[in-house]
Amino acid sequence: MSRFPEYIYENTPRNVYPLGDGEGDAYFLPVCPHCGRYIKMDDNVYWNEYNGFKDQPNATCSKCGRIKIECEMID
Repeated sequence: MSRFPEYIYENTPRNVYPLGDGEGDAYFLPVCPHCGRYIKMDDNVYWNEYNGFKDQPNATCSKCGRIKIECEMID
């Protein structure tokens, strides 16, 4: 979970990734959890229903380099 208060980013568009047929969409806040800069998310995220999201970097921060952004929610 991000260390930043949610209300600061309430109007920031989320990156949304479809997880599969009937599994919903994953929402990510495109903000670095280390420095607070906006980041570039990867084109896709690796996920499966048994293990969840793969434990690997999924975004790039211009200051911190490759980082892992946690999913905010699945809807």
